[in-house]
Amino acid sequence: MDIPCEVSVPLPGTGSPEEPVVEMESVDTPPIKTRRSSSGPGCLHTINDKQKSTLFLLWNMLDAYFRHPYIKVSGEKLAELGQSFLETGNVGGKAAASEHPLYLELYRFAASDDLDTTLLRFLRARKWNVITAFTAIVECLIWRHEFGVDALMRAGESRIDQGSLESGKGFVWGEDRDGRLVVYMRGRLHDKNAQTLEESIDYAVHFLEMARSLRRHDEQLLTVVIDMQGAGLASFDLPLAQAMGRFVQGCYPEVMGVCLVMNAPWIFWGFWSIVKNLLDPVIVAKFAFIKPAELVDYIDPAQTPVDFGGRSSFRYHYFPDPKPVRAQIDEMALTALYRKGKTFAELNRQIHTNWDPSIVRSRNLVKAELRIGYYLLMKPVYPQTIYHRWGICREDGSMDWSLYKGPAKRHLHLGELEQLRSSAPP
Repeated sequence: MDIPCEVSVPLPGTGSPEEPVVEMESVDTPPIKTRRSSSGPGCLHTINDKQKSTLFLLWNMLDAYFRHPYIKVSGEKLAELGQSFLETGNVGGKAAASEHPLYLELYRFAASDDLDTTLLRFLRARKWNVITAFTAIVECLIWRHEFGVDALMRAGESRIDQGSLESGKGFVWGEDRDGRLVVYMRGRLHDKNAQTLEESIDYAVHFLEMARSLRRHDEQLLTVVIDMQGAGLASFDLPLAQAMGRFVQGCYPEVMGVCLVMNAPWIFWGFWSIVKNLLDPVIVAKFAFIKPAELVDYIDPAQTPVDFGGRSSFRYHYFPDPKPVRAQIDEMALTALYRKGKTFAELNRQIHTNWDPSIVRSRNLVKAELRIGYYLLMKPVYPQTIYHRWGICREDGSMDWSLYKGPAKRHLHLGELEQLRSSAPP
């Protein structure tokens, strides 16, 4: 049987970033060598027939949910609603799915992922229990809607605390030996007193959304490297850790492959004893506490930044976008996508009861068109990031780390340049 959700369509380009005002030079980065793919059991190209059936059951439950008036319910009440959809096959009344406020949230959430991949993440995280997966994904969509993830990403870096952006306490660079995208974090550079909790959460959500968009393929996982060397009391932010624990495991399941913590001071262990009790045991098992010399087992030193003991000449340097672009959503394009989404839902219902190859092919094409459509819809709306300004984002939206443009000698922020110019003699 063909895998109904298997399709590979290249996404259109993200556009060529404008050259920053400051002087830059290219840095040679060797090609990345990986041991294996990030795909495992129950992923898009490896699901079995039973898992496919569960996937389409979840699609139909979501379609039923979107056809009912929006009522904010969660937990047990949401599970009961899912159970009623499961038992009755009720697809709701006359309401159009596109009128539901969470309908667009799902497609925006999946704009950087294959739609099936997104649902499969929730199914794997909930051990293929379709009721708990349904509950989890709807609660995630409610959170995204109420938090305003889309509004945050539309504002881009302008809404993020500039001190956090400039600090370099978190950044993405290269891949590890298993082909995972690597997130580097420096604990000593986070000061919980330097910004409000709300500002820290905005930074964390923006960072996670950005990291998702930088992945090389839909099923690429993240490796997180946390260096706690020099971290003091102000670096241990329990309220932020509690908030991140909730939304990372609730709204970004099956995204992190491993978290490597090194140079942990004695104070860290008391902090960790609290935090780990807030996390699912599956996530806790992904944490590894290593010595700096052991990082080479996970990441090629040629790919590891110098600040983390490697040989890559990359150094984080932030400079703001000199010409931020603000665009509005194309309402006509959005209406066309709503119509296509209705076709997609109907094909999902047909496939669940009839595995006709022609229906499978039609559904694959519509799914690909939806993804490309939402990608093109949101692309001009979301401002470019520092990764665009570094020059490592290709025209097709993929990443090429060898294109990185680093500072020639010492990077000057645009504000510093203006200050120098204003203080210069006439």
